[in-house]
Amino acid sequence: MESVFSEQAWSRQPNGLWVFWSERDDAEQLQNHFSFTTDVVTKRMVIKERVKIALQHVEKLSCNYLIQYWASIVIDGQTFLTTSDQPFGLTRLEYGLCSYRKKCLSHAIPVELKNSTQCENDLGPPGRVFKHRLPELCTDVKNYSQQEFPLRDDAVAWSIQWCYTVPVFDPSRDTFVGVLELVTSHQTNEWIFGNSVLPIFKMLQVVDLKSPDSYCPLDLKVLDDRQCALGGLYKAIEVVCQKHQFLFAQIWVSVADSWCTGKVITVRQRHIAINDNQNLSLFKYASGLQYILEGYGVVGRAFSSKSSCFCRDVTRLSIMEYPLVTCAREAGLTGCFAICLSAPILEFFLPPNELLRRNLQDFLKLVLGTVKQQLQHVKVAVGHDFGEMLPVE
Repeated sequence: MESVFSEQAWSRQPNGLWVFWSERDDAEQLQNHFSFTTDVVTKRMVIKERVKIALQHVEKLSCNYLIQYWASIVIDGQTFLTTSDQPFGLTRLEYGLCSYRKKCLSHAIPVELKNSTQCENDLGPPGRVFKHRLPELCTDVKNYSQQEFPLRDDAVAWSIQWCYTVPVFDPSRDTFVGVLELVTSHQTNEWIFGNSVLPIFKMLQVVDLKSPDSYCPLDLKVLDDRQCALGGLYKAIEVVCQKHQFLFAQIWVSVADSWCTGKVITVRQRHIAINDNQNLSLFKYASGLQYILEGYGVVGRAFSSKSSCFCRDVTRLSIMEYPLVTCAREAGLTGCFAICLSAPILEFFLPPNELLRRNLQDFLKLVLGTVKQQLQHVKVAVGHDFGEMLPVE
């Protein structure tokens, strides 16, 4: 573990968090090796100091965590993400977390895809967050493929359970500055999510950095009900779920997109579930922390087409197509049907055996008919009768 802490200054906070940072002056190295201007170097050093201070002000975390910051560097004209020489925090000097940190130190992520053999899946969580300025949550890293998370096997071997990666912005300059990664060796549950995610946002606010305001747990989202003021909407969805035995349903709405690379939609506060369980509860919580780009996944395609869309098995989609794919794998959710209304998008998940028993097109027409019957005052699925079929490779 010596290489993890070599040449590192450290402090232990009253809350028990160990914070580590480099005290050496990187300015000359950054200018000479990476061809940065003096102004760019100054900004990078300032951000680095602010991240260190933010870590020193994080509220008490009750589980075993590693929090590390990833910044971009340019080598020979190509951009990489690295956490080397960046501040990091540990709630406990645990072998698994320290080993993961050591591995990350030697892992530079190329974020510019140079040839056809590379794809966005290869970027790993920090690289994808850097590219799209959107958060990524995985409730169990074993649900990543090796391609989706190049460090997956190492993380599993070191008992890393889940990870949450978010973009970091400097609102004073209206700029994106880097990526913050939170990993834990603690088993996942809703309580851990609620007591882990919010302190990350609060610590950034201490130094006037932020992830967008909407990135917060479901019960703290401020989304005016008038935004999708549809009388009896939730009651109608409950009727649809009961009649057609959907496992789970939720509502997505569009949000402001000035902080990412495209139009996005986010889930609303309330969900409807039949036979709720722990894995489904985690999926609901994960949905509240995730955003989907317009035109991506079942919900994003329904939104972009102002119609409906269906996929037989969302767990076979790529993580770029469907950011919640690892969480869907954990929850055992497969068949998904989304319908765009005049404002929100309704998302339904089918029981797996439902697709074996029924003629698919007849079933989807039946569902669409029930939705129209329950929401007669709302324009439903403009376009094709039962929308687009999302292909699965």
